[in-house]
Amino acid sequence: MAEVFGIVTGVLGLLPLCRDGLGMIKDVFEATNVLQLAVGRLELQRDRYDEWREIWRSDEGEKDAKFEAYAKINPEAGKRIMRQLALLSQALFDARVLEDQYGIKPEGRSTRDTKDLSIFKLKYGENLTVETQHSFLERCRVNLSFMKRCRFVLRKKDAAWNNLIDLLKEYNENLATYGPKFDLAKMLKGEFQVLRQLQLDELRRLAEAAAFEAKNSSADSADRYHDLSLAAQFSAVVKYERPHAAFKFSMRDFRLDPSYILTSSESSTMALLFDYPVKKEHRVVLIEWIDDLDRDQERDTRIKTLMLATPKPGQLLLPTCYGMVEDTFAGRFGLVLAPPTHIRSNLPAILPAGAISQKRMPVSLKELLDKKHPSCVHTLDLGLRFRLANKLVDAIHMMHCVGWVHKNIRSNSILFFPARNKPSSGPPGPASGYPQPLGYDEPLFVGLGNARVDDVLNDPDVHYPVVDDRRMVSRRPNDINLDYYQHPDKRWNPTLRYSRAHDIYSLGCVLLEIGLWKPLDQLVEIEDEEFERTKRNFQGLTMKLDGMTGSVYGNVVRQCLAISTRERTEAESRELSKFCSEIAATLGKCYA
Repeated sequence: MAEVFGIVTGVLGLLPLCRDGLGMIKDVFEATNVLQLAVGRLELQRDRYDEWREIWRSDEGEKDAKFEAYAKINPEAGKRIMRQLALLSQALFDARVLEDQYGIKPEGRSTRDTKDLSIFKLKYGENLTVETQHSFLERCRVNLSFMKRCRFVLRKKDAAWNNLIDLLKEYNENLATYGPKFDLAKMLKGEFQVLRQLQLDELRRLAEAAAFEAKNSSADSADRYHDLSLAAQFSAVVKYERPHAAFKFSMRDFRLDPSYILTSSESSTMALLFDYPVKKEHRVVLIEWIDDLDRDQERDTRIKTLMLATPKPGQLLLPTCYGMVEDTFAGRFGLVLAPPTHIRSNLPAILPAGAISQKRMPVSLKELLDKKHPSCVHTLDLGLRFRLANKLVDAIHMMHCVGWVHKNIRSNSILFFPARNKPSSGPPGPASGYPQPLGYDEPLFVGLGNARVDDVLNDPDVHYPVVDDRRMVSRRPNDINLDYYQHPDKRWNPTLRYSRAHDIYSLGCVLLEIGLWKPLDQLVEIEDEEFERTKRNFQGLTMKLDGMTGSVYGNVVRQCLAISTRERTEAESRELSKFCSEIAATLGKCYA
């Protein structure tokens, strides 16, 4: 017990000290006004440290309170955590080493007045003990106090400070491997939440820093950093900037045919785009028509085009957008979207009539649930359904982190294209046989006409402005289709401003369908105007999930369907983000 007490005491002293040190070092680089990449890298490591430290917060909100219970159960892991924190502290607070090895020198002051931390020989394998940890902590605090009073100059000869940042990154990544397994899973699921709080310059800095780390990290870490960089770029475009003009096609650029229209949604069609990306090359595309918008239809379509044209993580499950098209005859605009790479590229010069519909037409989740597609006449394998549910939850959570609210989550807005194959000869793409196996691991979210920026600060009111008191018409009267995928509160009061919580309710409806493998319109009376009865009916359906998919999956669906729609303040937004991370991590427990 004495050893555990020493570990707990040491770690609880080091946790806030390391956070102060990371902030102090970041301020040193920020004061130069020229080392923005270094500042971004340090902000990234500080945020990663905060995410890891958050797993030790108690349910009452007290920081670091859960560590003692963890150390009692896992004393060896607790000891390793203390060692990594001590190494991190030594790198941050040894002022003499900062000057000698990394070229970070206090201007006009001597480091002889600081405490020497090398006497603890941590780099030579020694650990802090009950007897030495108090002295180590005190020396670190003295050095921190000294460094906070200094103005630093950086030796530019060889940019040795990069080696310091690399070292801090190494210790930080080691720390992120320790902790309760489920809490670590939640931490990974929530690593994009920081994007919601960042301003434009911070997002740009994060995108640059994460891209740098992606190029200078091992394979597993590189993928995470790369996704974070893309997510930061996408969030900057969604919330703040439009870096270029939207490309506009004409109807003459496409071959359209009635057989290309998607049966699950008359507002979408496949088409052949001529001479794209270069002359005499042609591509299969998906055009999603945007109808029933207000007078700002063209502007809204242009904004969505620019957003979707921005590089983004594949985890978002959002298609790339080539541009927009105006159908003057029908009086509508369309988003020209890219299907998966094996569908859109390496095509014959001109496809024969009907070729798209036979080999490259997508199938919606609604069609599969209705058993209207020959590739799915029976229930989909439970393992595939679990993976699909995981992907959808992760995608919606990331959308919300980058500031995007989908507003149209339903089974007919989730598409599956024919799966990839590798023929022995010829271009990659769907094989010649029909029906094709579908790529269940590569769903795409469509139904993007109503998607918008989730802006709590500029849209603080919980209701849209009412234009006509007699008819209760909101500013966006045709915002969404208020059917059973929409939260009962929204169906009851259409003027209620759409929020992330409404997306989560709609997601719960889709997860319920995936679990039961039946469309909800076959299970409940969807025209029922008694909204409380509708809620009870849906919750009753979730009880069937326990026997079909297990209680873990059933509980996730119940939580989504019971979501409160009172999410407007930043504090409530943070709580909702934690909720999303938790259900995403919980779904990871589902196996078949």
